[in-house]
Amino acid sequence: MEDSEMRRQHDELRQEAADWFAIMRGPEAEARRVEFEAWLACNPAHRRFYNRIAETFSHGKLLKGTENERAANDLQADQKTLLLAPAKKWLGAGCIVATVLALGGASLYFQALPTVSKPPADLAHSASTPSNGARTFVTAPNEVKLFQLADGSKLTLDAGSLVEVDLGASSRTLHLVRGHARFDVAHEKRPFVVRAGNGSITARGTIFDVTITRERTVMVHLLRGAVDVSSDFQGRHAKKASVRLAPGQQFGFAAEQGPTPDEKPTRSSIASQWTDGLREYESVRVADLLAEANRHAKIPLQIASSEIGNIRISGMFRVTDPEGLARNVADLLGLGLASSPHARVLVRSCHDYGEVNCRPPS
Repeated sequence: MEDSEMRRQHDELRQEAADWFAIMRGPEAEARRVEFEAWLACNPAHRRFYNRIAETFSHGKLLKGTENERAANDLQADQKTLLLAPAKKWLGAGCIVATVLALGGASLYFQALPTVSKPPADLAHSASTPSNGARTFVTAPNEVKLFQLADGSKLTLDAGSLVEVDLGASSRTLHLVRGHARFDVAHEKRPFVVRAGNGSITARGTIFDVTITRERTVMVHLLRGAVDVSSDFQGRHAKKASVRLAPGQQFGFAAEQGPTPDEKPTRSSIASQWTDGLREYESVRVADLLAEANRHAKIPLQIASSEIGNIRISGMFRVTDPEGLARNVADLLGLGLASSPHARVLVRSCHDYGEVNCRPPS
């Protein structure tokens, strides 16, 4: 493809992304949401351009205009995607149907309360006592940290997380006690097994995330390779369950029960950049996004109504900066942001908040 044609498609995609960004902030947002999600899903470049527009807007820059230096760098990065799937102004029905089916099958990666509350007790009751030589890795409430394990694997812990690691002579066993962890597994003969609640995840040379939510649901999200999720539950009516995930899939189960045979993996609605704080979300509820940011918040983020909490948004957000995230979400959705020493609250209007410092809707 000639450079001039590549640049033309590049500019068209930027314009489409800017148009969609304006639509999704306007009165037609809900009516056109399915069409918007279909546009996002049809070409990986669509999501990249949309995220750039959203990030630019969030930092107070203009939606349109030239960004010559960044555009030049983007051309090379996007060339392969544009060659495989040229930009089209209108979507075909097949693409929309496929996207609707995918959205219908997706479940949220984090199922958490929209406000900060005391975390549940650790699931230590389901863990055996680590053998001699086991190590415990833990992070503070506002800390994300990478650990290098002795076998060459990498362990990344989100804020407020705890993992016990036992690298034995014949097996590698890790126990996620609380929080959210990424496992980048070094390939070798010893099996690598992560236990969480009453389930276990077995991997060989792969990358995956495991989360224990506030509702004591265990979520497994596979980024690369393959993992088998199985049940450790040995109750009277227990049935052996093992589910294999493909990259991009997620699977959830109740921590105390473990996975069951009729449960199926779904397409993940949350992407993989959480380790640096900047994360991409697709059609996520505002309540769930705030709950994730609250893992890093000193002052909790809250919502004034369930109606606001149930709004779905897509884009790139830095969850390690809860204050900035709250402002960005307020700007994106045309909401007010009321501030007090005890909370930051997303509101429809500042009218009812008296002397409380309230940033009005944009």
